[in-house]
Amino acid sequence: MDHRMVRANASDIAGRLIGTNWPRRFKKRNPQVITARPAKLDPKRAKNFNKTIINDYFDKWEELNEQYGGIPPEHIWNMDEKGIQMGGGRKNNGKGYFYLRDHRNRYRISSDNLELVTVLECVSAAGESAPTAFVLSDGPLPDLRKLVLDTSFGGVGRSPSGWTDNEICQEWIEQKFMPFACSKRVDKSKPIVLILDGHESHESWELRRKIYAFSDCEIVVFCFPSKTTHKLQPLDVVVFSPVGRKWREHCDMILHKGILITRYNVIPEYLKVREKAVTKDLIRTAFSKTGIYPVNRNVFSEEDFAPSMASSSSAHVPASFPNDIPSSDTAIPTDAESEEDSDYENEDEDSDEQLADPASDPSSRVNDLEQEILNSGSETPQERVATRSSGTIATLMDIMDKRKSPEELVNEIQELRQQLRAVYDAFRMQEASTQAANAHCTIVKRALTDCRTQLQNLNKTKERGSSKIKARFLTGEGLREAFEAEDAERQEREKENAEKEAQKLAEQEVRNARIAEDAVSKVFAHTLTSYKKKDELLSIAGALQISDKGTIPELLNRIRQHMELHPELRENPCFAGLFQTPGARGRRNPATTSSSAQRPAEAFPPEASTSRIRANDLAPVMYYPPTILNYTNPYSNPYLNVPQPDSNHYNTYY
Repeated sequence: MDHRMVRANASDIAGRLIGTNWPRRFKKRNPQVITARPAKLDPKRAKNFNKTIINDYFDKWEELNEQYGGIPPEHIWNMDEKGIQMGGGRKNNGKGYFYLRDHRNRYRISSDNLELVTVLECVSAAGESAPTAFVLSDGPLPDLRKLVLDTSFGGVGRSPSGWTDNEICQEWIEQKFMPFACSKRVDKSKPIVLILDGHESHESWELRRKIYAFSDCEIVVFCFPSKTTHKLQPLDVVVFSPVGRKWREHCDMILHKGILITRYNVIPEYLKVREKAVTKDLIRTAFSKTGIYPVNRNVFSEEDFAPSMASSSSAHVPASFPNDIPSSDTAIPTDAESEEDSDYENEDEDSDEQLADPASDPSSRVNDLEQEILNSGSETPQERVATRSSGTIATLMDIMDKRKSPEELVNEIQELRQQLRAVYDAFRMQEASTQAANAHCTIVKRALTDCRTQLQNLNKTKERGSSKIKARFLTGEGLREAFEAEDAERQEREKENAEKEAQKLAEQEVRNARIAEDAVSKVFAHTLTSYKKKDELLSIAGALQISDKGTIPELLNRIRQHMELHPELRENPCFAGLFQTPGARGRRNPATTSSSAQRPAEAFPPEASTSRIRANDLAPVMYYPPTILNYTNPYSNPYLNVPQPDSNHYNTYY
């Protein structure tokens, strides 16, 4: 919390608005409290790194070790990718430089080359390192013949973005990692364990097929829980940080020498930095700090799990918060206990009367008390405190004062007993009040837990049923049979999908051929709004030689705009029907008899014309007199050669 949040919380607790200087004074009164700049943490990482997920991860890791009687450190590997920038990046190296005091322009030359290069690193719990591979963005490959004999170089690949993909990851694991890891094993009866994150390229089916097909040794792939690698992965926790810092320093150093980092020298320069930064002791420390080897689930403290409390369904309260107790007061005495208490009170009253009785001998009682003090001399103060109440000890110490008369001592004892009884009654009332407050705290804590659980259930609908949140095994002899059965089903589905895709492509080709044929040969005799199907609109767009991209409304708007810009299409028999008004139901286009009628030969390009359409094929079944809104005179069209009807033709039905 910052100063504003601390002040707001303190005001809520105090019930009044506190001053602006209170946080500063609070910090001064509590030297264990400091202010610092925190590191940023992804909310998903804060949520997933909780005790439930981490305990499940260590349960599976310990189970694997117990299954094989312990896995040697030479068999435990961690692989991950890291992105570096050729110019070192824009992050400051944190160093101070010398400047003249009166110079205000204080600059540091830094490269602006932010091109990404992906580095594939893999280390073992014994301190060994597998050959390092690189991924460059698409472009020319550098000349790396000098690195052929370098055992730390594991190859270079290319991808459009510079990030690794499924093919590159599969090739590196198959050709580099598996042979190298098998050469370093010390016990052939125990598997090689590769621990990595749940990236898509690490879980592909093709990669699993290659791992199961590798017969030299057994490879077990174990995935970290999702969004927990900032605490669990050795490379992320320990190794990558010094490597990145050394890389930025190296880029700055060689830049002052006039050398720029490019795709042609980035690989050998990085290998120089890595050789100095990554040591065997550093790698071993990384596996020990994450609890992988030696296995230690207690490597994480309550402080490490603190960020997950914000998203937990349980209510987290301070350590001083009372424990859960029943909401009812368990300290209420029964009837029998009440009677005993009343008897005790009566006894006290009787004893008071006896002490006040003048017939009694006060000196004898005083002598008894003095003898009790003398006999208790062998007891330590702690024992006397444990065996006597503080009020009794104070009374006995007062009796030792020989200057008081017996009567005065007896009266003082009576007064002290009365005071003790009053204190005891007040203590019982305070105890009951405290228990009631604890019960109320328990009720509030449980209500808060219920509210957080309901909130979590509303927010985690997308995550329900996901198998990638917790740690999981991807490969292993115990999973081979299930993988082969599932892989066979998967290949069968892929085959069926391929057949469906081929059939779909064939149907698409037939559809495209039909649309192209209609665009060349079809006469569009109806209004534009009567064409509802997209294939028909595509044919019209193809015939008009305009773009056929977009949805049906976009095609309609594009065709309308083209018709408005080209009114001469009214005279073309192929498109004259498109200009009709939608309200003229049942009206036949004088130019054609049906939507499937063929275009006149003159409407085709010269090379596509083969024959002339007969006039009788285009004769109207029923003639409507022309209107001023939509008039096309078919008898003036030189392509149709339709005879002029006589005066009785308007009332004639064919």
